[in-house]
Amino acid sequence: MNRASNTSHRILLYTENNVIGGVDTFITTLVNNWPNAQDEFTVMCNEDHVGYQRLKTKLEKNNNHLSSHNFNQFYKYSRAKLDSTNLRIQHKLFVSIFIILRYLNFLYLIIKMSRFFKRLDHDYLIVVNGGYPGGDSCRAASIAWRRAHKSRPGIHSFHNFVAISPGFLKLIENQIDKSIDKSVSAWVTVSNSCLESMSLRKYLAKSEKKTFIYNGIDNPLSVTEAQIDKFREALSFEKQDQLILMLASYGTRKGHKLAIDAVSLVIKEIPRIKLLMCGSGTDSEISTVKDSIESAGMTKNVTALSYQDNVQVLLASSQLLVVPSQYEESFGLVIVEAMSNHVPVVATSIGGIPEVIENGVSGMLCQPNDPREMANHIIKVLTDKQSNRNLSENGFNRYKQMFTADQMADAYFKLINS
Repeated sequence: MNRASNTSHRILLYTENNVIGGVDTFITTLVNNWPNAQDEFTVMCNEDHVGYQRLKTKLEKNNNHLSSHNFNQFYKYSRAKLDSTNLRIQHKLFVSIFIILRYLNFLYLIIKMSRFFKRLDHDYLIVVNGGYPGGDSCRAASIAWRRAHKSRPGIHSFHNFVAISPGFLKLIENQIDKSIDKSVSAWVTVSNSCLESMSLRKYLAKSEKKTFIYNGIDNPLSVTEAQIDKFREALSFEKQDQLILMLASYGTRKGHKLAIDAVSLVIKEIPRIKLLMCGSGTDSEISTVKDSIESAGMTKNVTALSYQDNVQVLLASSQLLVVPSQYEESFGLVIVEAMSNHVPVVATSIGGIPEVIENGVSGMLCQPNDPREMANHIIKVLTDKQSNRNLSENGFNRYKQMFTADQMADAYFKLINS
């Protein structure tokens, strides 16, 4: 595709996000690699997002802006109240009130955002939602955009699986889904597996506007030996230690326990092994993982850190990436990041991961409940030099063929201009 154009458009990218991770990376990659340099992006992100400042520094081009919104304030306040309501009767009462007020607030959001979008007067809208239904303000934005600008294209993208509607809310949720489907020019998600989950909701299943576009990433930055040495020294890793890396938010679905259990088996054959886990999470989620490390007697071999922004250095310092996800892994962007850095990957065969990894060719796949199988794959990759070399090279080739930033941005550009 020709990546230059004489015409320009103003594009509004709207998101509501609460976790530093793949959605932020997607946004910055899409905006910074947009084919038409004349187009102007306004990225609107909730002001309480923990990654807001990071997002701001990553949006490189001068004609792009990051602005904050507080359209998610009702949910934020209600969730805080719900979490602080301990008595069972009070809890049930508050949940009932919350549900009623939530949908009333949803209608209010549509009206408020419609007026807001009219004032902004952009040409296109791209909503970036975590999962679906995801953020209420993301769904309201798609409907509000159509009310404000009937003939202007709007895309609703989501980056995790669709959740089924609870039975007692199905009637209301169906109407919202139907309204969004009428409002958008396209639904976009990140894998065929994720697309298939749209069948769980009536009007999403019926939609003829749905498609998927694989995520892509930028070419990796070069990392010096001095950077690698400094990083390993800071964590007291010695030269002969082989480093296994896990980059994921701290939550049950990401499978930290599987990684810990697998590495506990690996060290019986390869004693000089270190597992480094990095990601964002609540204090409770991080504490749970650290308890698992202690229970397994692995405190000398496993380190759990908070989110780290130096992904290139982490990957360049590692011999292997593990992705032990248990469920709801729609794509696995970190896999592509590893592939682009010639780092072999061992992952579980769930969700969209098998669309990214060709088992035994560009990575190794295992069952999500089998630490022994994961351990065997890790041992083979770390001890069989030819296998390691083949996986690394094939993984890099697959990244170049299917998952580059230009390929992703071109696909979105073509879709929104079709």
